[in-house]
Amino acid sequence: IGKSPLQTAFGSKITLRSSAYGAGILHSHASTYPDGSKQQQITLYGHNDDNNDWIIHRSFNSTSPLKLDPLFTDEDYVVEHLKDGDHVRLFHNSTGKYLHSHYVHGRVSSTDYEVSGYGHSGHEDPNDIWVVEVASDSYTGTGKEEKIVRSLFSQLRFRHLSTGCYLRASGKLYPEWGFRHGEVSCKANVKSSKELMRKELLWNIESHVNSRLPEGTPGTYKSRFLDD
Repeated sequence: IGKSPLQTAFGSKITLRSSAYGAGILHSHASTYPDGSKQQQITLYGHNDDNNDWIIHRSFNSTSPLKLDPLFTDEDYVVEHLKDGDHVRLFHNSTGKYLHSHYVHGRVSSTDYEVSGYGHSGHEDPNDIWVVEVASDSYTGTGKEEKIVRSLFSQLRFRHLSTGCYLRASGKLYPEWGFRHGEVSCKANVKSSKELMRKELLWNIESHVNSRLPEGTPGTYKSRFLDD
């Protein structure tokens, strides 16, 4: 984590950890839900695993003059930092699916919407688009006033553009078909500022790989005692 680049960018490979106590890391795998949409499962997992890796893609309707789905391994990659309010698609590196939600009830939290892995690189589905919201940022170093999303320091919300729901660590577990992993759902009708700051809706970029960005230097991720 100490070597993770501080500022994130489109094309970066990241992991997302829920800020809820003990909730785990956003994860997917080839197994599907047994009912509902029967699409690929999205879970929370507590251990390091290649299935925790996501790549930040632009929305397919992005007006950026840069390439639509850049990767830091591309020869002509140009850094475009991720900022508060950006529209993104989160591409699951292992299975090639996008993080997706829709008007289907959650598999455990039935009052929420289901979150699934769906589609493939190159397809265009508005239900794959999420709006990044920076809820808070504890970074105190140079450039702290910039609205760039930072590894570890930025607490993020992901608002589903089509339905308005928020990516949520529900605190519940899937049954055996979900390997007893934590449930990921999408919470609708979140309106009050107090509700928006609930830990179950907040996420941090934990590991971050992008060889076109400078690695974190010693002391980059030192945090304040009171924040901890």
